[in-house]
Amino acid sequence: MRASNWANKAFLHGSVRKAVNLVLFQAGWFTCVLLEQSVVVVVTASLLLVHHLVVVSQPREWLLVVGIAALGIGVDSIFMNAGVLNFPREGLLVPLWLCCLWLLFATTLSHGLGWLRHQLGLAAGLGAVFGPMSYLVGAQMNSASIAEPIAVSLALMAIVWALILPLALRLSRNLLEGH
Repeated sequence: MRASNWANKAFLHGSVRKAVNLVLFQAGWFTCVLLEQSVVVVVTASLLLVHHLVVVSQPREWLLVVGIAALGIGVDSIFMNAGVLNFPREGLLVPLWLCCLWLLFATTLSHGLGWLRHQLGLAAGLGAVFGPMSYLVGAQMNSASIAEPIAVSLALMAIVWALILPLALRLSRNLLEGH
């Protein structure tokens, strides 16, 4: 029996796997926001490996993770190029640590946040509140910044997150439940 099958079937079930997923994401969030790029890549890869071995129940989940990460990186890159988000070293795409953060966030859609897949209105509201809050807290802990006036930037982020979170959850539902 493969290691991931053993972990999924014999060791961790349901809510425990969801909790592990959320703990992995939170550890990754702090790593991405607080540590150096080289450490971020190694820790992210390690957390994704643990996620695969312990949490993933369907291999096609990785299609969702990559797709949502690409969507998020694209949206944040638009924010950056529009001046809504600012980073010390700018390029066309957001910094590597934020790309890693998007990969880790995407893992929560089928597990830790999976309970929202059938409550898309609630997901929109939660996205509108907690999406911008994550940027605000992250910017205070990192060398990133949010454009002034901050209220306008956060409102724009709230609108985008009110769309992104339900969309991502719907894609998760469609991919994993076959709808």
